[in-house]
Parts: sequence; C-alpha cells; structure tokens
Amino acid sequence: MTFDYEYEYLWIAAVCIVTVGLLTLAFLLIKKSMCAKKETVSGLVTPLMLSRLFDARHRDGGDRAVIYVNVCRAPVSDEADYRVDKTLSKNFEKYINRLISSKRIAAGAYIDGNNYVLAGFDNSENLKKLGETFEKTVMEDPDMSSIPEYHLGIYICGDEGEDFGSSFINAKKAAKYAFLTKKQWVVYNPEDMAALSEHDFLAESMEKFIEDDAFYVVIQPIVDAKTDRVVGGEMLSRLTCASKDRVMPAQFIEIIREKNLHRQFDYYVFEKCCRWAAMRAEAGDNRVVSCNFSRVTQSAKTFTGDIIGIADKYNVRRDLIAIEVTEHDISGNNDIFIENMKAVHEAGFRLYIDDFGTGVTGFADLQEFPVDVVKIDKTIIDNLDTEKGRIICKNTIEMVKNLNMKVLCEGVETEKQRRLVEEMGCDLIQGFYFYGPVSVSEYKEVLDSENS
Repeated sequence: MTFDYEYEYLWIAAVCIVTVGLLTLAFLLIKKSMCAKKETVSGLVTPLMLSRLFDARHRDGGDRAVIYVNVCRAPVSDEADYRVDKTLSKNFEKYINRLISSKRIAAGAYIDGNNYVLAGFDNSENLKKLGETFEKTVMEDPDMSSIPEYHLGIYICGDEGEDFGSSFINAKKAAKYAFLTKKQWVVYNPEDMAALSEHDFLAESMEKFIEDDAFYVVIQPIVDAKTDRVVGGEMLSRLTCASKDRVMPAQFIEIIREKNLHRQFDYYVFEKCCRWAAMRAEAGDNRVVSCNFSRVTQSAKTFTGDIIGIADKYNVRRDLIAIEVTEHDISGNNDIFIENMKAVHEAGFRLYIDDFGTGVTGFADLQEFPVDVVKIDKTIIDNLDTEKGRIICKNTIEMVKNLNMKVLCEGVETEKQRRLVEEMGCDLIQGFYFYGPVSVSEYKEVLDSENS
C-alpha cells in the first residue's frame, strides 16, 4: 500500500481534530464527576451547586430553607473605610464549614464579597430554630470569640415549589430586616418585609424630605413644678409622607443616622426653632425653647460658629434657645464636643442634658462643661412606685441641685408622680400629666391664655 502525500495535510488536520475532541470530552466527564462528588460532601460549594442541591431537594420531597448570612463590615478609619478583617472572615468560614460537617446545615456558598448563603433540609419547625441554633453555638464555642458581627435571614419554602433564586431573595430581605432591627436572626414573614419596604422608601427619600421641608414641628410644654405654669417648651420633629399619614420619630431618626444626615437635619430643625423663638420674642414672650442635636453634629469643629450664625440670622436672643445634649449618644470626637459645649454656653445659649440616667456620659458631662438644666429620664420616673426607684430619683435630684443646676423630670404622667417629684425638689416638669406634644398653633394658644 502506498501513502498518497497529496492528502497529507488532511490526515494531519483530521488527527488533530479527533485528538482535541477526545481531550475536551475527557475534561467534561472529569469535571462532571468532580461536581457530582462535590455536591455530596461537606464544605462550601459554588452558588450554582447550592442551587442544584436546593432544587433537587424539592423533587425528592421534604422541607427546605435558605439562610442568608449578612456579615457586617466594621469601620477601620475616620474616613469610614469599611471592610471585614480577613482573619475574622476566615474564622467565620471555618465555623460555617463546621456546621455543614455536623449536618446542621446541608451546604453553603460564599457570595457577595463577604456574605454567605446556606441551605437547610429538615422539618419546618427545626428550620425555624436555625437562627437560635446558630447563635447558641457561636456563643458556646470559645474558638468563635473572634468573628465579625453577623445577621441571619431565614426563608422557609412553602409547598409551592419555590426555586432557589426567589428563596435566596427572600432570605436576603430577612437578613436586612434583622440588621435594621438589630436582631441576630429573623425568619421571613410578609409583615416584616412590608415594614422593610417602607424603610427602604424612607431611606431613599430622606434627603429630599429635608430639602423639600416635609418635616413639621410640634412643641411639648415645660411646666414650673411649683406654679404649674408653662415656662418653656421642647421642639420636636414630625414627618408625614404620601405613603403613610405619620412616620414614627424613631423610624426617621434611625434613617438619618444610617444615611449620615445628622448635621443637615439638625441645622434644618434649628432654623425652625430660631424662627419660632424670634417670632415669639417680637410678641413679648421670652419663654425658652429647646432643640435637640446629635453628638455627631455637636462634635463638628464648626458647630459653635454654625449655630451662632443661624441664631443671628433670625436676630433671636441666644438665651431664649436651649441646646439639648443627649446622654446616650456618644458618637463624635469627645474633646471637640466638650470645647464646643463650653463655647456655646459662653456665647449665651442654655445647655440641657437630656435623658439623664440612661447612658454612660451624664456624670462626665456635669463635670466637663456648664449645664443649666438636667432632664431626668422617664425610665427613672416610671420606677417611683418602688422604694429603690424613689431613692434613686430623690438622690439624683439632690445631687443636681447641689451642683446649682435645675432639675426637669421627664415623662410625668400621673398625679402621684407629679406630687412625688415636687416633694423631692424638682424644678420643672414635662409629661402627659400636663401636656403632650402639641402643634405650634396649639402651643401658641396655651402661651397666650397664660399671658392674658
């Protein structure tokens, strides 16, 4: 047999094509074998593998859950450069692998940069307890003392055959709700998700609400404990929007913190406060009105100059404005904060310490800068029915008065509370026993009636 060199190149091409085809086929078979093996062993897999396991479980029958693990980032510099420490992240991954090996979790995948998604296969009651099991195991394991903050969202599938994709989205929503409500874990339910949708809407719209002057103010009168006459008031913010008749203050304050809108919001409300005080002063009314600020705003280097500028803009007497210092809020640079409070007082503004008795800064504040009024928190007033509560309240009032400061008791709601705090030497009272927050027009009527 003779070889026809005319077809030499065709023969070579054919051999190459067959060789490449065989190698490709072998590679695909090996990959498929490895994937199949990987899906049946413990450890982190790819999201695609996890999806296959999850959907296959529905075909086999049995309850299923998707668990989204939101690993929180921590600030590592003043410029808010957020990241998760690599060592903490590795510890967390080891912990998840340990759960998978112990069969408490079927499988898990690493996603979203720092977060994880897990699948659980069990009866629905046990699946609902996954968050509790997760948290308990972390707390009991000494090796897990160094892991980042985390929040779990658990979505338990119904009988409708929901796929992995939609279940993943719902688990992620539940994790976000856990983060916003400061819970370690949350099992998905539609009512919570409706609240989350509202939160997202408010968060997206908050800056525009401030720019569009969507907030209005109410004033809660402050009463002289001896005469029961109104001697001033605290200005408070309220918000209404198209999606809801009223947004609770705790809701929008939390969003203002999340969005870092403290200064923009605080100065916006302070302008309203100064405008009101100037208008009342023109009418011959010199009662003090107080305004709240976050410590983030009060710790800014420009704070003193900013509020002096706003007050002078409305030509209002500074001693008619009280700046409230929140005790439980310890954000911001403390050294700058203290210097600002001293400068604000020297500039003629009054200083009130709010919520005294609830935080960690109150006693330090009493020593660091001059204070005109200390507002004893409602939680102390609520315990006047107990002997310990009365001792704490009485001694707190005596201590403040010995420092030559006035005492205001917040949250006074009953005749018994009013009588007790008056007997203990309280100077000022604020609470629903006399007045709740009222509209500006209603507050004006109260003042006018007392002036007549």
